Amino acid sequence: MKKATKLRVCNRVLVALTVLMLASGLQLEIDGNAGAVPVWLHIMLGVVYATGVVLHVYLHFGWRMTVSKFRKLKSPVTRILAVIWVVTTLTGIVAAMPWIAHGLHTGIGGWHGKIGFAFIIIAAGHTLKRKSYLHRKRA
Repeated sequence: MKKATKLRVCNRVLVALTVLMLASGLQLEIDGNAGAVPVWLHIMLGVVYATGVVLHVYLHFGWRMTVSKFRKLKSPVTRILAVIWVVTTLTGIVAAMPWIAHGLHTGIGGWHGKIGFAFIIIAAGHTLKRKSYLHRKRA
């Protein structure tokens, strides 16, 4: 499979995962006492989503994405998106640890939700700007 085809498939999967993450996150936000199953689903979706984002960046830049390449990104939205993704992922990991170990919800989880919601809004803008690429038939 060509790199462009892999990227297109990855992008489409990320769009679907973004919708699922939004739905899962909103469900947890609305029903704070949702139980273990929705939280575990959100954690598993988060791992798959993070993997998809890493693959997406790899398909664009390769494994040698250095700070210099990051600084050369033309779109400030993409830069902001990258930073917010890192913060969302790190706060998600930190929030998941006490929940996995003891079933405790922490304040960092609340911050994770708000930062994650901002990430999804910016990711939607990032995607909409490039929606013609998602609909192309050929690479």
